[in-house]
Amino acid sequence: MLSEAWNQKCLLCVVNFQCMRVAFTDMARKTLCEAVAPSRIACAVLLVSCLGGRNVFAQVSVLEHFNPMSSKVAGVHLYGATISSSYFSSSYGAEGSAIGFGFSPGGYDAPITMLQGSAVFGWSRPGQKSSFSAIYSPSYVRGLNSSAYRSLNHALAVSASRTLNQKWSVAMSLNTIISDLGQLVITPTSYANVSAISATFDEFAAAVLTGHSANPGLNQAVNSVPAINSAERAFLYGNRIFSTSAGMTVSYGYSSRSSFSVSLSGSRAQRFRTGSNATESLSPLALIPNTSSGTAGLGWSYSLTPRTTVGMNVSSSRTFSRFQDAYSTQVGVSVGRTLSQQWFVNGMIGVGFITPIRSTFQPAQKPQTVYGGGIGYKFYAQTLVASYARSISDIYGLGANATDSSSTSWNWKRPGQSISLSASAAYSRMITSAFANSPSWIGHVSMGKSLNSHLALSGGYSYTQFPRWLLATTTGKVSQNGVSMSLSWSPSERQ
Repeated sequence: MLSEAWNQKCLLCVVNFQCMRVAFTDMARKTLCEAVAPSRIACAVLLVSCLGGRNVFAQVSVLEHFNPMSSKVAGVHLYGATISSSYFSSSYGAEGSAIGFGFSPGGYDAPITMLQGSAVFGWSRPGQKSSFSAIYSPSYVRGLNSSAYRSLNHALAVSASRTLNQKWSVAMSLNTIISDLGQLVITPTSYANVSAISATFDEFAAAVLTGHSANPGLNQAVNSVPAINSAERAFLYGNRIFSTSAGMTVSYGYSSRSSFSVSLSGSRAQRFRTGSNATESLSPLALIPNTSSGTAGLGWSYSLTPRTTVGMNVSSSRTFSRFQDAYSTQVGVSVGRTLSQQWFVNGMIGVGFITPIRSTFQPAQKPQTVYGGGIGYKFYAQTLVASYARSISDIYGLGANATDSSSTSWNWKRPGQSISLSASAAYSRMITSAFANSPSWIGHVSMGKSLNSHLALSGGYSYTQFPRWLLATTTGKVSQNGVSMSLSWSPSERQ
């Protein structure tokens, strides 16, 4: 995918837990190595290294637990490294607004070129009944036409799961990023990462429709609690963001057709001032300094037929910010249907309401209708997935009544070929009388090629549109264009 450190993208792939557990069986390793889709070019090094092999030999010394060049799955080792260059249409996404890199010699509205370097380190411990994986990626960014600009970014993804018995299982996840907004502009959407995972159609449909499939990578991708890691959502926190989320889910299989789940999660997002040399006088202010939230949920899923699944979900959240302290509750019923061996659809409808304790902008307190739907297609070289949802309140604690969001991703990767193509887009809009015309969206297109068993080259283009009203500007640019090229290397051979 695009730019910065492939690492940053791959890691965000990992932050969404796309490939955290897929490397634990020979079959998972084989199938994922055969079709990593565009992530194989943007994420090739990480995914292939994740799938590098099973740990056949016991590590008998402390030093062996940190062997960066090891191709073993267990133990600490280097997954890969990347060097890339990116060009952005402006050092600010919006002139005089709350977003951007910090500064440029030509002003906030001048183009900027950057050079990035990154690496991905990880430690994993697979098992038949339990697994644990931790991946950390540091990346360094330097402005080429602005020698004064530099920053150090970080991403961490931790995943753990355990099967207690035939009916009970528990899974936990942690996602954390510290990043410049500019690097998020060239990051693929979460749906782009989901559609890039190698899987059969049945695994793909089951994961999206029920959250459970025979593919552990897909299970992690659709069930993990994501951090705010995309530009169209992160821009309100300023030019640099810290975002973390953690969650735990306990599942109970009542029968082969019915299952229940209980989940707890928490998240924190805020402007982050350290790690970059942009001074306070040149760094833009964040509209929202920080947001904290906690959520509890209960879910039920039932297979009416092998092709039709129904479910019910209840969730309640509390969100804190400078603008609001409020509870939001949502109840919904859903249905999913596999139409053929290539297509599936799903839909949801329910009701939600907001109970504010404190709010600058008064949200509607009467019950509101929430709804959504999605469609998926997978056949041979192509994977397509799209969704739309209207949910209660907003993720920032700003005081919106509801939020519209949608995401679309397409991937093409012919088995046995070294070239891959992808395109994705995401959209978000807060619904409230206080914020007229507040949509934001982002789009990506990319192409990649595996050069040999250790090297992969990728290039892409990104476009992001920010809401004019929320950024309090009527004349400056409210969009950002980015182009990037990256070269990725892995010590493990690509299979």
